[in-house]
Amino acid sequence: MPFDINRDVLNLDYKVELKKDNALLKDHFNIDPEVLKIRKLARKKIKKALRKNGTLDWSRLPSIITNNPKLIKSGKYNIISDGIMFAPSYWSGYNLCAFATNGCGRHCLTTSGHGQMHMMNNGSHHVHIARVTRSILYMEYRPQFFDKLLREIANRSKNVSNDHPEAIYSIRPNTTSDIRWEKIKIKDGKTLFELFPEIQWYDYTKDINRDISHIDNYHLTFSLSEKNKMLVPSAFKKGMNVALVLRVKPEDIKPDTYTLEIMKGHSITKEAINGDLHDARFIDPENKFVVLSCKGSAFDDTSGFVQELN
Repeated sequence: MPFDINRDVLNLDYKVELKKDNALLKDHFNIDPEVLKIRKLARKKIKKALRKNGTLDWSRLPSIITNNPKLIKSGKYNIISDGIMFAPSYWSGYNLCAFATNGCGRHCLTTSGHGQMHMMNNGSHHVHIARVTRSILYMEYRPQFFDKLLREIANRSKNVSNDHPEAIYSIRPNTTSDIRWEKIKIKDGKTLFELFPEIQWYDYTKDINRDISHIDNYHLTFSLSEKNKMLVPSAFKKGMNVALVLRVKPEDIKPDTYTLEIMKGHSITKEAINGDLHDARFIDPENKFVVLSCKGSAFDDTSGFVQELN
């Protein structure tokens, strides 16, 4: 029998499992003492920045547009990449990754690189405080957040154009989140992509229902979890590559092809590309698996989120 995405995938079982995992993640982060400490410090930072008239003093708050070591790697391809780094899943108390599973939520790349939990400064983790702060500001002070975001993007885009006139400027708005930016009108009824057509936007997503076919300057790569393997055929059909985390180290040689078992008796084999070389997914050739090595705590994953070599 042919593999029927509509019948076998987008069914009640998947939605129920996703709901259960979101509840598990909410409970997990709501009792994590380090996360609770970070939330408290983020709230304290916002309170200090809030003027009596309700406006925010942004000089007391973290910038919205930033980058990390992975984004910087794209520079060797003459691409300047920045991102917006929120706190994923329920880190901030708000869920900014609606399709997160227990595996990806607990082993998110937010705890890799500068976000490693041991990288404290005077007893506080300033990277995570900044990410939680941005998330709260996005959820609770959205008009001011968007005004500041637009100013930062405009200034950064101008500086990149002046300093690197031959480079492509790109932004990954969901560096550690999964927000449907194509649905959000930022100003004058326009999305970020309409307001800044000169910028190449891109993201990873676990939301198979996102439709960006009408947006020329936004690129999506589907992100594999332990619960959404059955959505992979649909992702490829929509023209998306599929990124997966493999149980290998960054310095290990990545496979040239990869076979993913979608369900018993049904697998997909595709050419694979090394996703660790850069983050500019919009320059990847199409119809490929994008293989990423384990970051942060992902090596310890037993949920099925991290895939094995085959």
